[in-house]
Amino acid sequence: RSSSEVAPLIRERILNRKKTGADVLDIHSLLVRPDPRRSLAKSYKTLGLLGAGGFGSVYRVQYLPTEEERAIKMIQKPTDPAEFTRVLVEVETLVRLDHPNIEKFYEFFEDRHVICLVTELCSGGNMGELDPAVDTSEEIRDLFRDLLAAVTYCHSEGVTHRDLKFDNCLLTLKEGRHRRTTKVIDFGLSSVSRPGAEGECMQEPVGTAYFIAPEVLASSENNCLTYGPKCDMWSIGVMMYIVYTDQHPFSSAAVDVSQIIERILKDGVRIGPLEEAAVEDPVQDLVLALLAKDPGRRLSAKEALSHPFFSGADGSDLGSPGSLGRVCSPKPSVKSLTSLFSRVCSFAHFSRLERAVLTIVAHDARQREIRDLESAFKSLDIDKAGWLTRDGICQALNSRGIRLRDNEVEAAFEALDPDGDDKVQYTDWLAATIRPSFITSERALREVWHFFDIHGVGKVFLADIAEVLGEDMVSLELPEGLRVGEGGEIAWESFQKLLTHVAANLQRSVDAQVEHDDQSRRASRRWM
Repeated sequence: RSSSEVAPLIRERILNRKKTGADVLDIHSLLVRPDPRRSLAKSYKTLGLLGAGGFGSVYRVQYLPTEEERAIKMIQKPTDPAEFTRVLVEVETLVRLDHPNIEKFYEFFEDRHVICLVTELCSGGNMGELDPAVDTSEEIRDLFRDLLAAVTYCHSEGVTHRDLKFDNCLLTLKEGRHRRTTKVIDFGLSSVSRPGAEGECMQEPVGTAYFIAPEVLASSENNCLTYGPKCDMWSIGVMMYIVYTDQHPFSSAAVDVSQIIERILKDGVRIGPLEEAAVEDPVQDLVLALLAKDPGRRLSAKEALSHPFFSGADGSDLGSPGSLGRVCSPKPSVKSLTSLFSRVCSFAHFSRLERAVLTIVAHDARQREIRDLESAFKSLDIDKAGWLTRDGICQALNSRGIRLRDNEVEAAFEALDPDGDDKVQYTDWLAATIRPSFITSERALREVWHFFDIHGVGKVFLADIAEVLGEDMVSLELPEGLRVGEGGEIAWESFQKLLTHVAANLQRSVDAQVEHDDQSRRASRRWM
């Protein structure tokens, strides 16, 4: 068995991608800080097997600090160097990707033989269970929009999934009046290239036969042929076709793998089932554009998001009455956006400890707790890239009549873009805009305690916090009366007091920033 360690390689890859090096403090760099050799059993209780295959096994588990359920994928470390590299790519991809429609990655563990990847648990079934006779056309539309938003982001980050199928496109449970959302999972066959690369640089014939693109199949027959990220778009086209017709685009009945491969390579898409199912013209047009045999004529993910089929689906939680309820999260108001940017400007002046705590809390927050922040993020993502840009933020705000001064824009973007890559990632936005009061909830306190217990010993030490932050604890302002043991240990009660102190400081800073911004705007109006 292999004794190679994944963690040091992943940490090096993640930190080396940052323009400003190891000093960057964002969710990606934080996720690689805990010691992966710590005890899994101290944090998780196995509840049952979800699935197993050549990749390993996936279990439903209970996260003991908060008693919430998560999923753990256990992968045997391969001895083959190529397979080991593939595992590295999967772990790195999960750490790197940060999008509301991609499964959330929490942490990983490893020993000499096994790697354990902890992700969110999606219990709402998969996209293959969608039924136009039961589910509203609006919800089906929005769930496919979710999928395309995730894939657009992946491709912009240089990640091609290469195994998109129903089993890897899961749904969350419906929450109250809010619709289900799509989550893309399992990046075990993904390929990573330079972010934004559009060239055809892949050759491996990987994927699942019924969803695999013809150019991928052709590469298996001719080693000189390559393919690009649009192979993912073909897979989405196959899924859409099946959802709307209950048939495969190249077969009316189950056939063996060799037959389906031959038909994908030689036959055209069957139009009859689309017409028999009375599939509306915009849907048919999109499906056929995704199933173009020539990748050059096939829509990209970004182009597909702009297709008329998605008119009205602008990325915020839209919906309509139906069997699954009405979604009700409109675009944020001008007042709400103005308040959020006051928090962002305040975030720029927070200490590394304060920013780390907010980032951890934001990353682990439940979707219903951050729904308004997610809606604001999507409304500012005018390019539908899955991240925010300086120009995009200014353009989106200007369209709402909100104009920030140059120094406000500079301060806001510096806070939102810690790694200096000119992209504001999803969790960076959440950390800068989440209310400080979230920190003091019992759940958030447990999450932050667990995170800073980086060696899994059930205790938090000042040295652990210093290791995560990359700074000397002398610079940290500790609340008066905080009890610290001789070895630097912080007891649970003292840790609660520390975070309560942090939350109070943050709220005072935010309140002061809001008051300052209000005064500045009133003064500006007087002089106009």
